[in-house]
Amino acid sequence: SREMHGGVDIPSWGLMRTAPDATLICDPDSPHALCTLAGLDLEDRTRLVEGQSGRVSWHCDSNSGGGVDRWHVQCVEANSTEAEHELFDE
Repeated sequence: SREMHGGVDIPSWGLMRTAPDATLICDPDSPHALCTLAGLDLEDRTRLVEGQSGRVSWHCDSNSGGGVDRWHVQCVEANSTEAEHELFDE
């Protein structure tokens, strides 16, 4: 989810792609990544733990504040949930 995103200009929804030891958040209308969450590997569920954090690298000017941005895993849901719409099931 995108809770606690004060001052960050990201779409209300989009796509995520995985890269080696990172997750990329992409705009739904573009193949380009908006940002990279370094160290967040959603493919390796054994390494995903609550409290985990890492660095965010922005690939667009709208979120470049000159400071260091960080991501944080607040909660890991153990149960899978069926998506409301097949578009969100990717």
